Amino acid sequence: MAKSFINDIAASLIQYGKKMKYPMNDSFYKDLAWKGLTDTDAFSSLSDTDKKRITDTIKAQQYGVENIAPKGKKLGC
Repeated sequence: MAKSFINDIAASLIQYGKKMKYPMNDSFYKDLAWKGLTDTDAFSSLSDTDKKRITDTIKAQQYGVENIAPKGKKLGC
């Protein structure tokens, strides 16, 4: 079930990013779509490489973690 949410969320993020003319590729938005779903079985079933990339992307965008450059504007949340 989580994977079907991911596709819908990612599609919305991709559409928004293109409308705002953000220069990110679709995989960036697909990684962001996992926010809030990292404790699911679907996330656990991903490869370690994919899980690390996704969590690094989320941390960079939301928390501004050192050594991981954010790609967009800080949301302040």
